[in-house]
Amino acid sequence: MPLQMSRIYSFTLLFLILNTCIHAGLPGQIVINEFQASNSGSIQDPLFNDYSDWIELYNGNSSPADVSGYFLTDDLHHPSNWQIPSGTVIPADDYLVIWADGRNQALHTNFKISGGGEELGLFDKQATLIDSVTFGIQYSDVSCGRTSSGTGWAFFTVPTPGEPNSGANFSDVSGEPQFSIPGGFYDTPVSIDISAFNDGAFVRYTTDGSPPDTTSQQITGSLNLAATTIVRARIYEDGRLPGKVVSHTYFVDETAHDIPVISIFTKSDNLWDPETGIYVNYENDLEVSCGLEYFTSAGEPAFSQNAGLSIFGGTSRQKPQKSFAIHIRDKYGDGPIQYHLLPGRETTVYKSFILRNSANDWSGDFRGTMFRDALVHSIVENQGDLDYQAYQPVAVYLNGEYWGILNLRDKHNEDYCEVHYGTNRDSVDIIKNNEVVAGNDILYNDMMTFLSNHDLSLDENYEIAASMIDIDEFINYMITEIYSCNIDWPANNYRLWRPETENGKWRWMLFDTDFGFNGFPWALPSTNMFDKAMDPDIDDYVRKGLKAPWATMVFIKLTQNETFRNKFISMFISRVNTTYKPSRVIHIIDSLAANLETEMPRHIALWSDDGGIVSMPEWRENIQGMKDFANQRPAWALQHLRETFGLQPDDLVNVEIYSEEGGRIILDGIPLNRQDFTTEYYTGLPLSLEAESAAGYRFVEWVITDLSGENAEPVKESNSSVELAVNGPIRITAHISEDVDVPGLRINEVMAGNTNSIVDEWGDHDDWIELFNPGSDTVDLGGLFMSDSPDNPLKWQIPSTQPGQTTVEPAGFVLLWADNEPGEGNLHLGFKLNKSGEHVGIYKQLKDEVAMIDSLSFSAIPEDFSFGRYPDGSGPWTEFSSPTPGYENSPADIQPAYPGLENPVIYPNPTSGIIKIRCDYSRNHGAVPETMVSIIDYSGHVVRKLNFSAAEALEADLSDLPDGLYLVRVSTGGHSITRRVILLK
Repeated sequence: MPLQMSRIYSFTLLFLILNTCIHAGLPGQIVINEFQASNSGSIQDPLFNDYSDWIELYNGNSSPADVSGYFLTDDLHHPSNWQIPSGTVIPADDYLVIWADGRNQALHTNFKISGGGEELGLFDKQATLIDSVTFGIQYSDVSCGRTSSGTGWAFFTVPTPGEPNSGANFSDVSGEPQFSIPGGFYDTPVSIDISAFNDGAFVRYTTDGSPPDTTSQQITGSLNLAATTIVRARIYEDGRLPGKVVSHTYFVDETAHDIPVISIFTKSDNLWDPETGIYVNYENDLEVSCGLEYFTSAGEPAFSQNAGLSIFGGTSRQKPQKSFAIHIRDKYGDGPIQYHLLPGRETTVYKSFILRNSANDWSGDFRGTMFRDALVHSIVENQGDLDYQAYQPVAVYLNGEYWGILNLRDKHNEDYCEVHYGTNRDSVDIIKNNEVVAGNDILYNDMMTFLSNHDLSLDENYEIAASMIDIDEFINYMITEIYSCNIDWPANNYRLWRPETENGKWRWMLFDTDFGFNGFPWALPSTNMFDKAMDPDIDDYVRKGLKAPWATMVFIKLTQNETFRNKFISMFISRVNTTYKPSRVIHIIDSLAANLETEMPRHIALWSDDGGIVSMPEWRENIQGMKDFANQRPAWALQHLRETFGLQPDDLVNVEIYSEEGGRIILDGIPLNRQDFTTEYYTGLPLSLEAESAAGYRFVEWVITDLSGENAEPVKESNSSVELAVNGPIRITAHISEDVDVPGLRINEVMAGNTNSIVDEWGDHDDWIELFNPGSDTVDLGGLFMSDSPDNPLKWQIPSTQPGQTTVEPAGFVLLWADNEPGEGNLHLGFKLNKSGEHVGIYKQLKDEVAMIDSLSFSAIPEDFSFGRYPDGSGPWTEFSSPTPGYENSPADIQPAYPGLENPVIYPNPTSGIIKIRCDYSRNHGAVPETMVSIIDYSGHVVRKLNFSAAEALEADLSDLPDGLYLVRVSTGGHSITRRVILLK
C-alpha cells in the first residue's frame, strides 16, 4: 500500500548527503572519527548489552590526551549538552568510544543520535569548538567515519569502534529491489521475480527471516514458492552501499483469517540463541531488529516495516506464547507507521505498539478468553476522558510459522504521549509502581509530598491538588479499576504520566486488567474493591514484604474533600447506569467474541498442550463468566459505594434526563445514546450536562422541573453546558429545535495546491473548497461565513447580492475559490489555503452565538491532489488523485484502477541524478496510453513534468535539483499513483 502522501511531510526530514566536517581532523588533533546512528544489531555496549548509538573520538597526538570536562553535543547551538566524565584519558594514537544512548552515566551521553540526520560537536572545557560533523540519513548497522585521508567521510559496512577505520567504504547507496508481485495470500504456488535494473547491480535474498548480507544467495532467475515463505532482498553493486532491505511474505495455501495478520521476521538467532535470543532470554529487556508486514482481514497488504522487536510484559513473559513490543526507530531505517492500526483511535501515526498475549487471560486454568483485558478497555472507549489502550486482535506469523492470536494495543510510553497529546517525548515523566520509567520523579515527588503533608478537606488545598492532577481523568480511571474488580491493582500495574510543562497535570494510564471481570477465583462480582483502593497500609504486590502507600494515597487524600467526593460518587453512579449497563456490556462481549470465533480453533490447536485454552466449549464457558459478572456487578458496586461513603437510601431520588429529537446529552462525560434516561442519585450530588445538537438542529434551552411538586415553576438555562446539584426528584429536558437558519451543508472536497487541475472564470489555477447540499431544500450561501481559522469563524462573509450564484440545489455542489481575490466574484473568498495543512469551516451568525455548520482540518496535500469525502457529504475523508470539483466523488479516484499503473517501477532509488520510470501495460493488449510524470519536492511543489507514450522506460534527469526526498506521481487514464524517491548526489 503506498504511503498516504498527506502524511509524508509530517515526519520526513530533508535528506542531506553527508557534509564534510566544519573543522577537518588534522594530525595532532582530537577528532570525531566514526559514529553509528542506526545500530540495530552490529555492536553491543558492554555495560547494558544494548545495540546503542555510539561516537568514536581519535587522539592523533603523540601523547595521551585528558578529555575530562570536554563536551559532546548533538546541537551545535548548545555546546555543553553532555560533559565527558572526570578521569577520561585517550592514549596517544588511540580511540575512545562513547555510547549515545541517553542514559547519562559513565561514558554514556544524555542524548541519542538521529538516524534521520543531525549534527555532532566536540568542544573543550571552555566550550570552544574542536571538531564537528553534520550528516544526513544513516543506514542500519552501517557506521560513518573518516576515510584514510582524515578529511573525507564515507559509510563503512563493518563498523570499527576503537580501531582504525578500514574495509569497504562507500559514498553512495543502492536503490530498492522491485518485486514482480506483492506479498499476500495465494491459493496456489507463486513465482516471483526480483529486479535490480542497474547494470552491474544484483540482488541477494534470504527466506529464513534474516536480512540479506554479502553471503546470502544471489537471484539468478524466478523464485518458485510452494509454501509460505518470507523473501527479504536488497541490491548490491560495486561502489555503493547495499540498499534497503525490502521484504514480502507470501502465504501459500494458508487457512483464511477473519482478522488482520501480522508477519514478523528476524534472524533465527535473535529469537532462539541460548545467550542472545529474546525468546530464550525472555527475562532480559533485549531488543533486536526485525521486519514486519501488516495485512488487512481481507488479506490485502497494508504496510511493510523495518523495526525493533522485544519481549513485553511481566509474568506473562513466562508463557509459551509471549507478548512483543514493536519499536519504530530511526536506526532501523523506516519512519513511523502511517496506518490506522487501532479502531477507535483517530491517529494514523504509530512509533510503537505492543502485541499482547492476554497475559493472565491466556491460560486455560485462569478462565482464559484472550480478550478480557481488551473488554475492560473497550467498554470505556468513548465513555469519557481516559488513557486506555485500544484493541485490535491479529493473527501472527513468526518467521513464516503461524503463532496464534495476539492483541495489538497502544504502548503507554513517551511515543503515546507525543502522538496523542503533541507532547515532546523527551519532556514526559512516566511513573510505574512508584518508579521512574521515563523522565524524572521531581514533579511526582512534589505532588506526593504535598498530598502527604496537607489536609485536603480544606478547599484551598484541594484546589492546589487539582492544579497538579487531571481530576476528571483520575476519577474515570479509578471507577474503571474499581468497577472492573481488577485485583492485581493498585499495588501493581499502576502508571501515571505528566508533560514537563508549566500547566501540565498528572494523568493515569489504564493497563493490564486481566484479573478483572471474573478473571481470578477471588475476584468475584461481590468483591469490594474500595477496600483495596482506600487501604493506607496496602501490601506491595510485587516487592513482597514491603508496603505500597503510594498506590492508594492520591485517592485517599482526595476523598477527604467534599467536592471531590461528591463528584466521584455522581460519576460512579452515572457510569454504572450507562457505561456498565449489563445489556451494553454483554453486547460488547458478544461482539469481541464473534470477532475471534473463527480464529480460536487454530489458536487452541497450537497452544492448548502448552497450557493455553483447551477447547472451544471451555472458551465459551469463560466468556459466559464475564457475562455473569456484567449482570451481577452493578448491584454490588452500588452497594459498596453506599457503604464506603455512608450514603443513605432515603436520600435517593429519581432523576429523569431527556433530549428532544435532533440532539443528545453528555452526562458526566458519557454520551447518552438514547433520548430518555432515568436513574437514581443521592441528594446533594453534582451533575455535569452538555447538550449536543445534530446538523440542522440547535439547542434552545434546558428546562429543569421539580418532580416533588414543591416548586411549580421550572428552571430554565440557556447555556448548553451546565453544572447543577440534585436537591430532589427532577426532570431535566434539553429542548432542541429544527434550525431552519442553519442549513445542513457539508464541506465535501478541498484542493489546497491547484497548479494544473481546473481554472476559475478568470483562467486562474486557484485553490477551492467544494460544498455539498445533502438536504431536500435549496440553500442560499449568501450571508454565511467561511474561515480558515477556528478562532475567527466570521473571517469572511459570502455576499448575499447574487442568490443565483450562491444558491445550492438539493444534492448539488458549489465551488468557492480560496484565492484572496473577493473582487473577482461572490464565490471568491477573502483568504487562501495553505497546502501544508490547516482548518476550514463554514459558519452561521445567530442572535447570541455563532453556529458551526461544518469544518475540516487537513494536513499537507500534494499539488493537484484533493481531500474529500466518499460517499459525498457523509463518508470518511481521503485523498483523491483525480479531483472532482463540482460533481460526485468517485471511489475509482482513490485507488488506481488503470491496468499497469498499480506498481510503476522507479529505479535506481536512491539516485544520484537519473531515474527511470517503467509501467507494465502488457495487459492492455499492446495499447500504451499517454502517461504523465510529475516530480514533486518535499514541500509539495511540482518541479518537473514529463510525458511519454512509448513502452520503454522514461528517463528523467534530476541532477540539477537539490538533494532530498521527492515524490514521483505517474498519471494516466484519469488515475494516478505516487512513489517516493531519494536524490543523493
